[in-house]
Amino acid sequence: MCTACGGGSDGGPGGSSLGAAAGSGDFLVQDAPIPGLLAFQATVTDLYLEHMGGGSTVNLLPSPVDVEFLGLQGTLGWLSSLEAVPEGTFSGLRLVFGPGSYTARANDGADVAVLAVAEELLVEFSVPQIVDGSGYHRFEVDLNLADSLEGDLGAPPLSFDPVGTVIAGDGQLATGIDEIKGVISGFDPANLAFVMDAFVDDDYLLPLGPVTVTVNSSTLVFQENGLSFGSLVDFFAAMTMGQTAVEVHGLLGANRVVSAVKVEIEDQDAGATAGSKVKIEGLVTALVPGVSFDLTIREIEGAEAVATPVLAGATTLTVTFDVSTRFFSEDVLLPDSSMLALGQEVKVEFSGFSSAPYPADKIEIEDAFPQFEGTITDVSGLPNSLTINLILLDPAVLSGQVASASIAVVVDLSGSGLTLDTDGEPDMAGVTLLAGLEIEVEGTVSGDAASPTILAVHAEVEPGKLKDALVATVDQLTSSFTVTGATIKDPFGGGLVGGNLSVLIDPVCVFDGGVESEAQFFAAFAALGPGEVLEVEVKGLATGTPGELIAYELKARVETP
Repeated sequence: MCTACGGGSDGGPGGSSLGAAAGSGDFLVQDAPIPGLLAFQATVTDLYLEHMGGGSTVNLLPSPVDVEFLGLQGTLGWLSSLEAVPEGTFSGLRLVFGPGSYTARANDGADVAVLAVAEELLVEFSVPQIVDGSGYHRFEVDLNLADSLEGDLGAPPLSFDPVGTVIAGDGQLATGIDEIKGVISGFDPANLAFVMDAFVDDDYLLPLGPVTVTVNSSTLVFQENGLSFGSLVDFFAAMTMGQTAVEVHGLLGANRVVSAVKVEIEDQDAGATAGSKVKIEGLVTALVPGVSFDLTIREIEGAEAVATPVLAGATTLTVTFDVSTRFFSEDVLLPDSSMLALGQEVKVEFSGFSSAPYPADKIEIEDAFPQFEGTITDVSGLPNSLTINLILLDPAVLSGQVASASIAVVVDLSGSGLTLDTDGEPDMAGVTLLAGLEIEVEGTVSGDAASPTILAVHAEVEPGKLKDALVATVDQLTSSFTVTGATIKDPFGGGLVGGNLSVLIDPVCVFDGGVESEAQFFAAFAALGPGEVLEVEVKGLATGTPGELIAYELKARVETP
């Protein structure tokens, strides 16, 4: 029996079953990167489920939450966790943002003004969601900032008109969750599990509720002093209910159970000490190997009240480190600082924060390789290489690794290949690419600043984006259609412009919106009634034929008069 839990070990922590109860639900958010933009923060004040036929639930957000969206790339951040989701049949979900709560920051540390066109994000479920108290529900909102923001970083303000998507389900598919902190409320060594009273924020101010965490033999577990525990037995022996505060990294699965990859004990005073530690996420923009680096701030994640007056408005700070500093990369403990590189995104927890330079106690490298963003200028070297110009605000340009944004940078693709950044990430081997396409590359840069080369470990072409287009004609035999009134948001390559265009549907094209297949797309057009139109958004590539593109992602909906 686990006496510390107050119940039997076969019943889970606290003598209860693992995870959330039937009828409960979790609401989470995420986003993806935007070239040149380091941070975009907004306050979410309200959260509603929208009833089929009209009306909405009460506000499901216990208190407003400040969210830095660009830090949630490939991982989910918690907004709210409910033990009882209101019952009903729901068509979608609505987020409300606090007026004037938007802040944005470019890679060079400059704050960018934001002007909101709308204060609400309404996203529709692909199928109506029925909540009847019999199951667990998870709602994952993706704020599509690339489509929500308009304007030039060099000529603000940016215009914010929120759009996005939502995935709703039972949470059976585990997904990465942003680090969460909380205080142990029950534990069960026999089942390698514990329950934490979690918090939305790092300052232990906004309660989230109970979260079950499981560990296994591969989970990294660390003491408060930064040393590894000798065993999981020692890890559980260090727990005291209501006192031990922990930080958890892992995967969120069904019934609000997190499978931990790494767990660190923060303190033994219910988060009082951990909540006072300054923690800052940002971009490495200068580096003295083995000694220090400059960090451009994306977000002050912990102890903002401590850090803000010391920084006095500064957006970049110098971080020092030594042999006592702990380094992690993707939750793996590193032997030293040798993996640290210019252009990496990192999270730093400081051992002190009274004056510059600021000593680091822990540094988490978010991605092992820096990311480079630019525009393709020459494709003659494919499939082995191509040439790009980096954007003006790329860290490699800002730091002087690359002399300027007009320098030709060779991208060596021999170790990475090339994919398209659409659903399914289709392989671009053998596909005709054109100059003018945007590209994101992860890798290492070498050579002289005037003639650099990036050895890519991952490279993705960004598709062109077409919106506000109306389908004019269709040809089912050739899997093609024409559109009128098209507006191009992101380049397709080859200098393609909007207006009247021909669109070919690639065999791997993914469909969304009101149609879910090529057959449904053509059927929807054939069934249009008087005054109805079929509006499409297309992601894809120009073919090189004037006025023609190929679709790899297609969202279509019927608009009625």
